[in-house]
Amino acid sequence: MPATIKINNYSVKIQMGLIQRLGLEILRFNGESDSEIETVIINDENISSLYLPKIIANFQECPRPEGIKLRLCEMLIASESMGTFHALHKLLDDMSALGLSEKCCVIGLGGSRICALAAFAARTYMSGVRLILVPTTLGAMIETCTGGTARLSLNSGEKFAGVNYQPSLILCDPECLGTLPEEEYKSGLIDALSIAVLNAHKMLRFFEVEDINANLDTIIELCVKFKAESTNLDGSNKFLSSCAVSTQAFERLHANEISHVMAAAHGIAIVARAGLKLNWFSGNMAMRILRAVKKLDLPVSYNGAFRASDVAREIIKMNPHGLKFAVPSDSGDYVLRIFQESEFESVISAGMAL
Repeated sequence: MPATIKINNYSVKIQMGLIQRLGLEILRFNGESDSEIETVIINDENISSLYLPKIIANFQECPRPEGIKLRLCEMLIASESMGTFHALHKLLDDMSALGLSEKCCVIGLGGSRICALAAFAARTYMSGVRLILVPTTLGAMIETCTGGTARLSLNSGEKFAGVNYQPSLILCDPECLGTLPEEEYKSGLIDALSIAVLNAHKMLRFFEVEDINANLDTIIELCVKFKAESTNLDGSNKFLSSCAVSTQAFERLHANEISHVMAAAHGIAIVARAGLKLNWFSGNMAMRILRAVKKLDLPVSYNGAFRASDVAREIIKMNPHGLKFAVPSDSGDYVLRIFQESEFESVISAGMAL
């Protein structure tokens, strides 16, 4: 079912087929306030070949008030082999060369990297122009929809550079997920599952027993609402997710040797087993979480080279100012637990042991 979620001063629209009506949505958004609508669509070659012909046709076919001119520009972002800030610099140069004014609207159409680059460009061009995000991956839909924070990776670390800039509108079309490679699609699903274990009374059943593909619109809606409720106005998190920090620890320890999907599966499974053994919740909740991981055809045991002490040390290193984490509970909601550094190794050890 279509859904519109109000977050701060912008709306997130979730609906099948939205991307094919992008022209109409942009015209509705602009209304009759300008005599010329300047729109620049930022995407990459894969997205362009999939969607741009239909989007351009929709722009051209949409009726608009007499006298309203439409200027539509496309800018392609090269693959990740091009440095992040090299891509941003070229993007801003190209926008300037086109003579785009401070009234232009930047549209980020693509995954997390494209949406982040679009947000950086919109925030810095002419000291700030309007921004619309059209995320095309599940991970991007979850990540970009709340807080208005865009982060880019540096050579020294993941997502170390960031700006806080509220979009004007976000459009999520679940149909886009059908074009993703399996690994990328599963990467978004595991991020959604990390939220579902903390919001089990509303979400976890979709991953346990229901048809995930048939419920994507509901899953996206619930993830966006949860993220909105757990994010401050400045884009910072109100709490840390036990699943997310465990995932990050495995990613950092293994560098590029394992995928985000595998790291997240390890992180979620460790939380499930640790919670059972330390009496945070019942065996039923632990079984539900592990069943959901298995349904995604992912492992629930860790056979890597790192020990519990390594994982614990990495978590402490990433969170030097506090160790308060959200963990699942039998009620289907999360509870916040404060951990001492000295107990972290035993917690991780309990989660790693079969």
